Order: sequence, then C-alpha cells, then structure tokens
Amino acid sequence: MVSAQDAIRLVTGTWEPELFEDLPIGSLETRTLDAMSRNQISEPDIATRAGLTVRELITALGRLQLLGLVAQGDRGWRKLT
Repeated sequence: MVSAQDAIRLVTGTWEPELFEDLPIGSLETRTLDAMSRNQISEPDIATRAGLTVRELITALGRLQLLGLVAQGDRGWRKLT
C-alpha cells in the first residue's frame, strides 16, 4: 500500500475518484497547494512556506492525496496538477 487510494481500495474493494471530485478544497489545502510545485518538497518546507503547523499540513496533504492533486515521493511531496 503506497497511497490513500490504495487504502480505500483495500477497505472497499474499489477506488472511485468521482466520489471525491465535488468536495470543496478548504483554506488549508489551498495554502498547501500554493506552497508546492511539481518538484518534490519536504513536509517541513511546505509547512514553513504555507504558514501551517505540521498537523494542519498532514491533514491537508491527506485530503489532497485523496483528491489526486498531490503525490508523495522518496524526497517529499509534489503537485500533480
């Protein structure tokens, strides 16, 4: 299991991204995306750039990953869109 989508697929037996498409993106997610690029960046660097606590950042990254907007790599996180 390497992603939030994998976890959902494991629990439900399927991954249906359309279930998440209409969810609004909140201010934490917006600030997180604004602090990121398509190059990988570490969580502490994202938190600093976004002005978020680590807890806020982890919440935002989890939601953004479920929405398919970010991905985690070996050296950090990157934007997919």
